[in-house]
Amino acid sequence: MKKFKDFLDKQFLKLIIFAGLAIFVGAYIWYFAQGETLLHGDARSRLIIARRVFDSLTPGLVQLGGIWPPFPQILFLPTIWSNVFYYSGLSGSLVSIVSATLGLILLSKMVLEISKSKIVTIIAASVYVLNPSFLYMTTTPMTETLFISLMIASTYYLWKWVITEKVIYLPLAGIIIVAASLTRYEGWFLAIFSALTVAIVAFSRRKSFSEMEGHFFLFSTIAFAGIAGWFLYNLLIYGNILEFALGEGSSAQQTALGDPLLLTKGNLIQSILRYLSATVLNIGYISLAVTVLGSFLAALKMKKYIIPVVLFSTPLIFNTISLFTGQSDLFTYHFPPYTSVHHVRLALLMLPLAAIGFALLADMSKRFVPIVLIILLMQLIILFGQEPITLREALNTYYGKGKEQQQVASWLRNNPINGMILISGFSNETLIFDAHIPLKQTAYEGSGKYWQQAKNDPASIAQRIIVSPDVRDSIWKISQENKSFFNGYTMVYQGQYFLVYDLSQEGLSLKRN
Repeated sequence: MKKFKDFLDKQFLKLIIFAGLAIFVGAYIWYFAQGETLLHGDARSRLIIARRVFDSLTPGLVQLGGIWPPFPQILFLPTIWSNVFYYSGLSGSLVSIVSATLGLILLSKMVLEISKSKIVTIIAASVYVLNPSFLYMTTTPMTETLFISLMIASTYYLWKWVITEKVIYLPLAGIIIVAASLTRYEGWFLAIFSALTVAIVAFSRRKSFSEMEGHFFLFSTIAFAGIAGWFLYNLLIYGNILEFALGEGSSAQQTALGDPLLLTKGNLIQSILRYLSATVLNIGYISLAVTVLGSFLAALKMKKYIIPVVLFSTPLIFNTISLFTGQSDLFTYHFPPYTSVHHVRLALLMLPLAAIGFALLADMSKRFVPIVLIILLMQLIILFGQEPITLREALNTYYGKGKEQQQVASWLRNNPINGMILISGFSNETLIFDAHIPLKQTAYEGSGKYWQQAKNDPASIAQRIIVSPDVRDSIWKISQENKSFFNGYTMVYQGQYFLVYDLSQEGLSLKRN
């Protein structure tokens, strides 16, 4: 018995990691078998973005785009060249699975080092690993899992600096924050709050001003490099450092085209409530209550948890501000129109904070451990008793336009052409993926001179035009301003959300002339 106990003590973290990895891989096998790993439109778009770096009319790093930060797509590059990895989505799913595992390693290490308790560590790891919404997202080429792992990693090394005063942890945390800030924009607030944490901790130690200044600038120079680089990229490529925030295809532009009655712009209370509502859908009412209570107790009594609590709270702050300023929108079942969910996965980023909340309560007293275990079990039963909200959100895309998209994709696969296809990447990028259209055969907003020529004279470039009659579609907007845009083309497919035009004999004659 003693040998078994010694084995558990020595291999404790390895056993947690092995169990977590097994669960992540099992989830991938399950959802892949159901054909559900690529339901999110953004998942397919990210795969296309990565593939275009070497497979497009204008290959190169510029194809990484200027709206979404590029780090996730860069991680896809080693395998995206393979059609098997590309069309299966495995290029992105592998990144998510590895990220989830790395996040588990560092979350478990941090909780174990803070609490000195294996049972507390198991509780925190269980909250993280056994969340159904998180499990589904680990199987997809989305960015939430990657960002969560980077947020945990940067927080862990920043916390290590605080307790050990070893300067080496500052640049490590800073490098990871660079990756986080180039993964999701929540990473920008993570960088800001991390820098403030470094400044406050350094000041509280009452060391010389030069040493405090040195620590702050050592960290900040590295941590903000990703943000500065993204500004510079947008300036050099688009001539506007704010192209990612205000340009065509940005969240602000897309949100502005929606129904203003459903938006949270200018309403702080609605912004907070909607994000908390989405948090409930991801982690549950009980977990939200534990998260709030744990955060409150960390500020008052359990100060050893204060750094992860503060830094893991940054997604709440960022997304509340984003909703308030109209940079994004978020629909849940708790608010009008009560029938759909949109962007609820943004609140999955609160999962590490929930894990810390449960760990904190269990760590307060040994008497609390059985109670916390019972509460956690109740929450897991409730969550696993229903479909993960992140999956439900993805399935919503298969109604309306998404359902018709599968039909037109099938039609396009059965009616291929050899010539060029003109299509708006901002609105119909995923159709290219679903229809298996070769990327070197498509001209879109990022095709440089080909796109510019097609806007003025489509027949000189495109044998086929695919368009959605919607203001979000760049080609549709152009055609509304230029009524002769489709001259020389014949409509060969008409649906509610998609129109397909092929160059007619008249158009071919015009092209030859």
